[in-house]
Amino acid sequence: MERINNAEELKNLRERLKRKTLNADSKMVRICCGTACSAQGSHKIVQAFEEESALKGMDIEVVRTGCQGLCQKGPVMRTEPSGYFYQRVTHERVSEIISKTFSAGVPVRKLLYRESPVEGPIEKMEDLPFYKKQVRIVLRNNGFIDP
Repeated sequence: MERINNAEELKNLRERLKRKTLNADSKMVRICCGTACSAQGSHKIVQAFEEESALKGMDIEVVRTGCQGLCQKGPVMRTEPSGYFYQRVTHERVSEIISKTFSAGVPVRKLLYRESPVEGPIEKMEDLPFYKKQVRIVLRNNGFIDP
């Protein structure tokens, strides 16, 4: 990424990112490449996504992120625009993720988060209890909600 030297460049970058992020047709996968997920093979997943999407002629942007939390469930990733959150992803599942999530628009149920084996899966990251708890802690620490 280029170095930002002034406010105008920052404004231009913000606008470019906003257009890119808000584009409903933009296909993207955000793969955690934090320490725990890297140790569990996230870089192989990145490589598999790049190779498989090129092989299938699909334009899927692959974004390496820092730690997304839930390290014990890693490697973790989020797909856009669907917002599906996948856990314990392996490079062997990439082809299935591309064909189901990006081509057919349905989640790979086996990779979705579950609180317990008897409960149904949770599809979206923002619906996971872990992330709801983190948002509540931040809001409370910043004085927006009562403890």
